[in-house]
Amino acid sequence: MKTILLSTLVIFSLFACKTKKGTTQSTKLENSSWIVTHLGEKESSVMQTFVIEGEGIKGKGACNGFGGKLKLEDNQGIMIFDVVSTKMACGELKAENKYFYNLQQAKTYSLNKGELVLYNSDKKQLVKFKKGE
Repeated sequence: MKTILLSTLVIFSLFACKTKKGTTQSTKLENSSWIVTHLGEKESSVMQTFVIEGEGIKGKGACNGFGGKLKLEDNQGIMIFDVVSTKMACGELKAENKYFYNLQQAKTYSLNKGELVLYNSDKKQLVKFKKGE
């Protein structure tokens, strides 16, 4: 009898702790791919990508591949940190450095009609993306 009662309590507590996923903005970001269209307010002519996989990110800058960590918070908060990349040089390294810097300055985001925009703490646009494949 004690075993049945204990088993029931364990099962109940597991279900009680499980959170229900809705269709929130953060769940729409999970396992998604993006292509940079703007760095700051300026249109970007350099192909750079951003991929979200769970609590990690990866992608390609103008010259180098990169990876890092991601934390999505309530009210469209976002933190991108521990970004590391390969160190190859190319003619577009200035754009890449700005991209990597801007990613790590992001504090909030908006997601609307296939566009993802990252903003800093002053609500200034850092990076705008279009949905990738």
